[in-house]
Amino acid sequence: MIRGILTDFGGTVDTDGIHWFRMFREAYSRCGNDLPEDMLRMAYVHAERTLGRNHVIEPSFTFSRTLETKIALQTGFLLSEGVHVTGADAICDFCMDKVRNNVATVSSPVLESLSERYPIVLVTNFYGNMNRVLDELGIARFFKGVVESSVVGVRKPDSRIFGMGCDVLGLPPCQILMVGDSPDKDIVPAASAGCRTCLLDRGLSFEGAPASDFRADCTIHTFADLPLVPFL
Repeated sequence: MIRGILTDFGGTVDTDGIHWFRMFREAYSRCGNDLPEDMLRMAYVHAERTLGRNHVIEPSFTFSRTLETKIALQTGFLLSEGVHVTGADAICDFCMDKVRNNVATVSSPVLESLSERYPIVLVTNFYGNMNRVLDELGIARFFKGVVESSVVGVRKPDSRIFGMGCDVLGLPPCQILMVGDSPDKDIVPAASAGCRTCLLDRGLSFEGAPASDFRADCTIHTFADLPLVPFL
């Protein structure tokens, strides 16, 4: 019997299964920048690695400011490769509009409904400003706690971060369902920690990323279907 829920944030709560590389690719294109996909992929990876290695994001940063920082790193890399990007502000606005709409119409109603029956803890690889972001998006009240990689010093796919989430819930892993969009970063390590698992799979992963053959206990194709899984 499931008595508590762990959930990922990026690619799960914020974008309903759309990987952020895909989100950025659409945003760049919509704003008049038709870049070679391999070049944009390199820029995306460069920005993520830079933020992972360096303390750039402050706890006070909103989601929009976080996106601005990422886009600045991406466009800086592209410029160093001789590719000029226009409309950085419009790219950020496009992404924020997508996230706000998804949270308002999909994630928030689901979290509100489930939080009435289960304690929910967020387990995420993020930059130290997750609580600020949750406040900004109006969903902080649905979470019993946040286990954030840059705060606890452990990153997915290390299974210990899921154990920390279980500790916040105060429940044994076998009574906890982990929801995430990444087989390798969410599903496999959460299962190894003893949790039940639910994969959010819209077929919109990061092209080129390795995928595990491990099967989740259940699969959904939109976050809106989470309350319908047989364990809840």
